[in-house]
Amino acid sequence: MDERKQFLGRGWAWPPQIDPVSGQVLLSEYEAHPVAVMEAASLGRPVVVAETTGLRELIVRGLARGVPLDAAPSTIAAAIARELDAPPRAAVPLPRWDDCSKSLLKRYRLLLGST
Repeated sequence: MDERKQFLGRGWAWPPQIDPVSGQVLLSEYEAHPVAVMEAASLGRPVVVAETTGLRELIVRGLARGVPLDAAPSTIAAAIARELDAPPRAAVPLPRWDDCSKSLLKRYRLLLGST
């Protein structure tokens, strides 16, 4: 942790500066839909997050390394170091809103017995 890292992101249009970004850290107490972290994970970047709502699912899916919300700074630093030293993850496609709504509609129709 001896060098400074800069974290950038602008929604779906990544600036060219994102290429040198080493990873993403988000230690929020509450995140309903962590878009910036999902974008970083979709690019296969190292990600460290607090084990809280919205972020826990990324940990379970293997897209992020989790730390307890009340973790000591040394624990967080160690998790970041392990994540940066880990083999790179494969990039994964992000779900699109249209795909999500189609999937939800399909589930509703299945539950209601219609097609």
